[in-house]
Amino acid sequence: MNCQSEKIVTFLDLLGFSNAVNSDLQGAIRLLEDYSNAVRDALTDSVADGDANRKPNSHKEAHLMEMMLVSSFETLLPMSDSIFIVASDASKFVLQISHFLMNCFNFSAGDFYIPEGGKAPTEARTEPAV
Repeated sequence: MNCQSEKIVTFLDLLGFSNAVNSDLQGAIRLLEDYSNAVRDALTDSVADGDANRKPNSHKEAHLMEMMLVSSFETLLPMSDSIFIVASDASKFVLQISHFLMNCFNFSAGDFYIPEGGKAPTEARTEPAV
């Protein structure tokens, strides 16, 4: 009997991290902090939303609520500046990973929209919401 099922394996890497370690250690630390906070927020939001007693008003709203979760992520393994994610449900995973990646980008995107230093947007510091 063949008990294998098809899985999706995704590898995400924090681009520029090695360069930042060599040229701007404080910047590299900020990148890791932002990465850590973005992943923590996604997991925390998913648990909170998944446990909510709120019922969606329509099929479309239910679809949007599910898209914002990471419930399709069977395994999420962060290592250094990378993440491995494993899932089985391809349709749900594509929607959820897209939302997850946008949230990760938006976590510090404001630094680039409105930089503290006009010529060096990466010098801006993001603070997690309290």
